[in-house]
Amino acid sequence: MKRKRSIINRWLKIISLCLMSFLISHYISLNTVERSLFFSKTASMAFAQSGQISFCANISKPLTEEENQWARVAWSYFVNNYQWETGFVNSANDFTSTTAWDMGNYLTALNAARWLNIIDQGDFDARLNRFLESLVSIKLFEDSLPHKVYSTVSREFVDYGNNPVINGIGWSALDIGRLLVSLHSLRTCHPQYGDWIQSIVGGWDLDRIVQNGQLYGATVSRNGQTRLVQEGRLGYEQYAARGFQLWGYEAPLALSFEPFNLVEIYGVEIPADSRDFQSTNGNNYVVSESYILDGVEFGFLGTQMQQYARNILEVQERRYLAMGQLTAVTEDNILREDKDPNVPSFLYNSIYANGNAWTTITEDNMQYPQWSTISTKAALGLHYLFPQSEYGNRLRAFASGMISPNGGGFYAGEFEEDGSKNIILTANTNGLILEMLYYKARGDRPLIRNPVVSSSVGNPEGIKVMSNYPSPLACAGENRGVIEVEPIPSIGGVFGGNCYGINGNRWDEETRIIAQRAWKYFESHYEPSTGLVRDRTDVRATSLWGMGDYLMALQAAESLDIISNEVFEERMRMFLGALGKLPLFAGELPHRGYNVRTLQPVDYGNNNLSDMGNGWSGLDVGRLLLALHDLKSCYPRYGESIDSIVLNWSYLRVIQNQRIHSAIALETDNQNLTRVYPNSYIGYQEIAEKGFQLWGFEINNLNRQYQTQTIEGISLPITTQSLVNQTLPENNPLLSSPLLQYGLYFGIESPLKPYLEGILEAENKRYQGTGRLSASGTSLISTSPYIIHSTIIGKDNQPWATFSNQESLSPEQRIINTGSAFAYNALFPDNNYARQLKESVKNAYDNNLGYREGIREVNGETVQGFSAKTNSLILQSLLYHVTEQQPTLLKNFNLNSPWWRAIREQKQGNGLPTIANPQI
Repeated sequence: MKRKRSIINRWLKIISLCLMSFLISHYISLNTVERSLFFSKTASMAFAQSGQISFCANISKPLTEEENQWARVAWSYFVNNYQWETGFVNSANDFTSTTAWDMGNYLTALNAARWLNIIDQGDFDARLNRFLESLVSIKLFEDSLPHKVYSTVSREFVDYGNNPVINGIGWSALDIGRLLVSLHSLRTCHPQYGDWIQSIVGGWDLDRIVQNGQLYGATVSRNGQTRLVQEGRLGYEQYAARGFQLWGYEAPLALSFEPFNLVEIYGVEIPADSRDFQSTNGNNYVVSESYILDGVEFGFLGTQMQQYARNILEVQERRYLAMGQLTAVTEDNILREDKDPNVPSFLYNSIYANGNAWTTITEDNMQYPQWSTISTKAALGLHYLFPQSEYGNRLRAFASGMISPNGGGFYAGEFEEDGSKNIILTANTNGLILEMLYYKARGDRPLIRNPVVSSSVGNPEGIKVMSNYPSPLACAGENRGVIEVEPIPSIGGVFGGNCYGINGNRWDEETRIIAQRAWKYFESHYEPSTGLVRDRTDVRATSLWGMGDYLMALQAAESLDIISNEVFEERMRMFLGALGKLPLFAGELPHRGYNVRTLQPVDYGNNNLSDMGNGWSGLDVGRLLLALHDLKSCYPRYGESIDSIVLNWSYLRVIQNQRIHSAIALETDNQNLTRVYPNSYIGYQEIAEKGFQLWGFEINNLNRQYQTQTIEGISLPITTQSLVNQTLPENNPLLSSPLLQYGLYFGIESPLKPYLEGILEAENKRYQGTGRLSASGTSLISTSPYIIHSTIIGKDNQPWATFSNQESLSPEQRIINTGSAFAYNALFPDNNYARQLKESVKNAYDNNLGYREGIREVNGETVQGFSAKTNSLILQSLLYHVTEQQPTLLKNFNLNSPWWRAIREQKQGNGLPTIANPQI
């Protein structure tokens, strides 16, 4: 029977080649206009005769405005990487080679772009004609099958590094299977090209791939011999087998799920091929993309495939619930912004591979956990295949932020470890996004309907339980999962208001652009489930001080018209909802830090703590109280909600002897202890004190005296006289940023004016002596040592010391802090040195992440790190500028509010003030 089919196939190929030769010779003889007329006439006939066209053209669920933008952005990739000489498209941005897989990506993108009306029929025809002309003329490996990789410029064989290889390196059965699926879609949706496409595929010896019920690829050994190898593992193998089915080639063993096991991760059973790397030298990675392709194109045929696809989504959601890490994994090209040469160019981010869960590997099974990524195409694919999933909506929100700054396509994703972008642009990512949008526009219907395609079935050999990954749902009592915060009820009434009396004359275009860039931090690091924003880009945690930074940034953004009143309202209601749910340390005050997704107490590295936690910071509480008072001063509608939250806190130990204290938790062998101590950070202390005073607490700071030290001939404070002889558990450096923040809040004419002027003059004098600009501050960077204090006075009172924690650093690591530079310029707009500082850092931004922490003093190189502190300080500086140096802190008091009523009613059991009026 097989011999008979081979003879028939051989004659069909001969007939097809003759027909193809006639068509091509006729086509080539036509000029450009004639070609267009030829195909438009053929197209008209085909349109009239084929019912398939309506199937492809039927848009029953039109894209939203945002989705239309996404489609055009994704298509931009193919416009920018199109090679007119060949009609091919680069697999990766500016990398002039392509595989059969990426040819398929381009063709599905081209088809989607036509039916989504991104391109017209003329553009479609021109592109497809050029592509098919090249496809019919390319050299085949051993004159039988498409080679693994081609140059998109010359059509010649190249290897994966785009180096010419005269005799080639073989073919990929999976890649050709993907190309066959795409070509089938084209001949279905554009039947005028059917004969031409049929003749091209008829010229390929697909019998060399489909043998013994399986799919075989080819490799070339070192001695030049071609070796056939079984290709494909569960997921892609079944998808590719369906591609061959569309062209009449049956591979039942490849189509079957077997041999496979079920692997239980987080209580979810996922299928994994039994043939792992250790036994076959081939990876059995489980990724999202093969399931996404199967769903979008074939519709998850069969109940078994449908269940496995749902489990693929479920296991990734449960990792998110257990770890707080957004998860959407699949294989991707890799490119870091710093172009680190140690990063592999392609990695498989896997749910499971070769015995390990959540592993990131190369083709050679080398592990690179530090480069694990959240994939854009996987995120959107899971969203569109499961549109009712709330987790899918989270993934969609993530993917919406992956558009490249110039709109030339979607980035591949984001690195889990530090939150930086995987900035590679590829045909795979952008082609799949276009295909998914087309799937959605067609009413969530699969793109291929063909009765010859079979579902996959099979029986697992067993179940393997990954013991280190229990179900987070079973651990709900431990509060490990992500919290879904309920926003406070909508108050209604008039939104916002110009609390600061902004003068539009000072609202220049540069200021607006800078404000928009700074606000990007709070867009890209926002956790929609809780309404919180992480303090720094590489740690999913926030402190109370960071919450205060976010509140001040949010108010500044609304006042500067960077966000709408509706966005402000939505975010503020979510934030206050989360604030009311925070667990308290010892039932007193909020912990020092919280995971922004679980609201559980963590240390500053986002490491989980015991139920006890590690204490509270009086400075952070005071700073948040200041921001909350400012909020209800400008937006009285939030007053009652804010008061009800802070009335639940206990202030018995934070204010003692009219001084702010902090608590630290100590775990000993037989008991847990709490130690309370006074605070003395210069600048931070003064801000926090004002915060407590706004709520009526008595603070003894009217006649404060500072111990000073002379730096660059200028007397500057290092601590308060009352604390000179006390041993404190914290280092106490002098930095510009807290003093500058104090100046923005309370105005340049504050009691600290001499010191504000003094730190600027000291930094200027150092510049005059060294030639290096200086804007001292604490910078939170994404690489070791992670925190850099570039001080004016450091530990042991050393001038211009640079250190991280307690380790001294080289002066070459000093950083010009971006936030401090903008604040200097806002407070001292007529000072030449302050203007120089702003100019030096104003371009240190990322279009998606906001302003970086700063630049190196030694060479002006930008550092990799982003924080709420820096971007909030920039927004506050801009607000101070456009209000003509009006202090950003508002002091409107409603003495009939719940807070002040509680004080008058002497409800002091939780340490409320005793005098029912503000002390400021």
